Amino acid sequence: MAFFYMDTALKGGETILTSSWQTYNELAAERPEVVRTLTEPWVMDTYVKPGPIHTHEPVALEDNGADDGCEKIPVLLRFSRYPVIGWQRKRNPNLPPPTQAQLEAADAVQFTAMRNAIKLPVVKGDMLFVNDMALMHARTGFDDGGIPLKRHLVKMYFRDPEQGWELPLALEKEWRTTYSPNRPDGTRHETWHISHEPGLEELTTLNG
Repeated sequence: MAFFYMDTALKGGETILTSSWQTYNELAAERPEVVRTLTEPWVMDTYVKPGPIHTHEPVALEDNGADDGCEKIPVLLRFSRYPVIGWQRKRNPNLPPPTQAQLEAADAVQFTAMRNAIKLPVVKGDMLFVNDMALMHARTGFDDGGIPLKRHLVKMYFRDPEQGWELPLALEKEWRTTYSPNRPDGTRHETWHISHEPGLEELTTLNG
C-alpha cells in the first residue's frame, strides 16, 4: 500500500503505524480469549449496493497446519471497526449486531495497537509505502481550519507477483478481484480517484 500526501491538515491528521504481529503477540500473552474471538467468523457489513451486503470472516487468520494456512505468514491480522460497527455509514440494521465479545476484542486490538504505534512526520509531497500485511495504519484526528478537503491523501494498492507474500486461501478471491487482470487481453483497467468526488470518503478502500 502507498499514500501520496497531496496536502496535509493545518493541525493533526498524522499517519500512525503499528505492528500487526506485535499486537497479536501481546494479545496472545495477555488476552488469549480475545485471540479466540478474533479467529472466529465475524459478520462484516460491506456497504456495497448492489452486491453482497455482508461477509462472514475472521479478523485474524492463523497458520494452524491446515491446507488453507500459509507458512510464510503465520498470523495475518486485518482490523477495521468500520465493517463491524459502522462509521460515516451506519451498519445495516438487518445484519446481526456484533457480540459483546467482539466489541471487547475490537477495543483490545485498538488499545494494544496504539500502545505500540508510531506517528510519522509527513509533509505535502511525501509518499509512504507500507506492507499492510505486516503493519496496521490509522490517523489522528485533524483540523482543516475550515478549508474544505485541505488534507488530501491518495491511497494506492500495489502487489508484486514475484516478491509479494504467499496468501492464505481465504484471501485469494479478494486479491484476484483487486490485482488480477480484468480485461480480455490480460491487462488490468485501473481507476484512479485523484480528485475528490462525493461519496468516495465512505469507501473503506479509499478512506485514509
